[in-house]
Amino acid sequence: MTSSISSSEALSDPGTASEWRRWLVTFLSTPLLGAAFLLALLIAIDPYDTGKFGLFGIDGVDDQNTRTAIPSRARDRQFDAAVIGNSTVQRLNPTKLSQATGLRFVQLYMIGASPNEEVAVLDLFVRHHPRARALVIGADPSWCVHDQTDTALFPY
Repeated sequence: MTSSISSSEALSDPGTASEWRRWLVTFLSTPLLGAAFLLALLIAIDPYDTGKFGLFGIDGVDDQNTRTAIPSRARDRQFDAAVIGNSTVQRLNPTKLSQATGLRFVQLYMIGASPNEEVAVLDLFVRHHPRARALVIGADPSWCVHDQTDTALFPY
């Protein structure tokens, strides 16, 4: 009677080895295929309305975080005017501005934004609205820094 503790007898069976190989391929490919499916789904849906992808596309985002909602709002063609700045322009009401001027204002502010970030938002809006009819830019004291060594505000 053979009392073997090792599994060397199982390795001699070619059917068992191919079953293990098939199991290992399935085990490793399942998460990779799942991740590829999720990535394809995110590209197709474009949940943050980045404008780069989106076969189905979401028209605008319902996001309370202004930093992630701004790209969608800045590309929205229904607006022809913008209020751009940091929290200093937060209290401006784009609806009242629209009613008073006949233009369609969008508010593109970010809390704690530096002038460089505000200029980037301005650039994004103007690229998508080449015939913008009005721009309101909130310039606060951070725009008037005389010390050019403050690279947080002016990295160039």
